[in-house]
Amino acid sequence: RYGDVCCSEHSDCSRFRRDLAPHTIVSPSVVVIGDVLIDELVDEAGSISVPGGSALNVAVGLAILGVQVSLVGMIGDDDEAGVIRRFLGDHGVELHATIGRHGTGRAISDRRNGEPRYHFNQAVQSRAIEFDDGVLQVIRDADQVAISGFPFDAIGQVEQLANALESARGLLSIDPNPRPELIRDLPAYLENLERLGGVLRQRPVARIDPGQ
Repeated sequence: RYGDVCCSEHSDCSRFRRDLAPHTIVSPSVVVIGDVLIDELVDEAGSISVPGGSALNVAVGLAILGVQVSLVGMIGDDDEAGVIRRFLGDHGVELHATIGRHGTGRAISDRRNGEPRYHFNQAVQSRAIEFDDGVLQVIRDADQVAISGFPFDAIGQVEQLANALESARGLLSIDPNPRPELIRDLPAYLENLERLGGVLRQRPVARIDPGQ
């Protein structure tokens, strides 16, 4: 819920603003950071490939609700990246993309014979986001920063994320969305996730979901 989080008590709140017109709410801006990829869904009938990734799904869902959304993630310089760009453009999501050397990520969800089994290509396994000046500016300007599907076992990425969040002025929410197939160092994953607590304790936090 975005329209009534603090304006009901603080008329001068800059994070969520009501327009002068009755019953009109100025939509907040949100930046989502994390996984952007192609989901390949496989079942007995065949397979279908669609844009996905936890961060992309959050961004598109918010855009459908009328929220101003920017998405920060990694894609390739390939046809699948074009599919993702067009999909995000159709939903009004602004993409700030790092171009990965292994191409666009692909997650295969094999739903045959019971519970889904997941497989990830090299691009997903080695994913990394470049926090350049443009990304840092988007984070500074956002009313809320949402992180989903981030590689918390990659120390360099966590350090860059922590530094970027120091300039964030809005609410923070984290959904690690852990996938065992993508966690190469579980102790480091947990330790680095906890390290962000030093940043989060200084910030208003909307939600932290530890996952499973």
